[in-house]
Amino acid sequence: MKILIHTDIQLERTKTVLEYLRNTYFDMLPEVILVDYTGTDIINAWATGQKDFTYVYFDEKVTPGMAFNQVIEGLEINDDVLISDNYHIPLINSFQHLFNGLHDNADAFAVGPVSNSFLSEQHIDWSDAEDALSWSERNSEASYEEMLFLYPGVILFKKEVICAGKTFCEEDTDFENMITEKCVREFMKHGRMYICRCSGFWDLRGTDYRYIAQTDNELLEKKYGIHYLNIRGNDSLIDILKEYNKTQNDTVRVLEIGCDCGGTLFRIKKQFDDVKLFGTDINEAALKYASEFADVKINNIEDYNLDFGENDFDIIIFGDVLEHLRNPLEALLFCKKLLRPGGIIAASIPNLMNIEVMKYLLDGFFPYAEYGLLDKTHIHMFTYNEIIKIFGEAGYIIEKMSMVGSLDGENEKLADELVRLGKAEKFMYQAYQYQVVARLTS
Repeated sequence: MKILIHTDIQLERTKTVLEYLRNTYFDMLPEVILVDYTGTDIINAWATGQKDFTYVYFDEKVTPGMAFNQVIEGLEINDDVLISDNYHIPLINSFQHLFNGLHDNADAFAVGPVSNSFLSEQHIDWSDAEDALSWSERNSEASYEEMLFLYPGVILFKKEVICAGKTFCEEDTDFENMITEKCVREFMKHGRMYICRCSGFWDLRGTDYRYIAQTDNELLEKKYGIHYLNIRGNDSLIDILKEYNKTQNDTVRVLEIGCDCGGTLFRIKKQFDDVKLFGTDINEAALKYASEFADVKINNIEDYNLDFGENDFDIIIFGDVLEHLRNPLEALLFCKKLLRPGGIIAASIPNLMNIEVMKYLLDGFFPYAEYGLLDKTHIHMFTYNEIIKIFGEAGYIIEKMSMVGSLDGENEKLADELVRLGKAEKFMYQAYQYQVVARLTS
């Protein structure tokens, strides 16, 4: 294994990472290569005097892809390669766990650790560095989980995908976009990614930092037509569907309308012992990603011609989709033909009455935006009562309706005043989004 650490202008942080590696791993440390492609001299003066790692300096600014391709080719690397930023330090046995995970899973092209700064399934809640170290001493049992995406901060790539010519895209100036593009490319060539739950890396920026994945990746748009890589899926829908795990031996059939790249479907797959995943979307490029693990069709639900043959789905998902339809009632009526008797619709729906929207309206504005509650592509607006009404008219019984959202400070005072003036309840101003589980009545 070779370790490639890319550095920015943070010299002291880079020193901390390398000093930790020296003191912790001694002669067991794999070869470390420090890659400095920032085109500054801040790291150069210190690094050129070090003897226990290889330092590669680019005196002219290059893209991350150019830098890593040149390093791999110039140093004739023919080994698994761990690429890391200069924020993360490995806990005990983390390198070995990653290596084992990469080679114990034959279809893996890359594996990643857990970290205090990563989100979703790759997050681990350590209170401080001492807590992280104690965790690593207790967690030695191998545990690997297939992923739809790995956070770019620390990833170990198998040599077969990293040492074959120009392995990284050289177009983008952003390191995270470069790594994301590489993972997307290999995934769509039927490779797989795993997290090693026994491998942990502590982020030196501490517990207050949370990594935010690049989801508006122009590189993916340009190369693959994927304009939004929905890697995490819809957390709120995933949570409510945990209560609807199968209770019998039959296969659970799940269809998502507007599945995009399949983030929600992929995580639901992990909740059921026996599940078949289906999805539709109008974005053919996104469906190519989802097709790696689901049966998908390009389709507009409002054409009312969707047919998967056996139309007996247990669950149909609308994750922030109904508000984009010209006639959501007709879409819900059409889905009755796709559901088995007693099947459910699971939907997440934004709330027009959220206090932030109400503040705009009280001032006489309705400012459309690229995303969020005032997304300019929203055609149909919903409130709590309108949601209940539309599902009832379509012939469904709402079994559960929950929400996400909060009120504090001036917003709470304003909500109290609006409650006094009207008939709505306070939670109707608090809700940012509603999650609905509705069962077909006949």
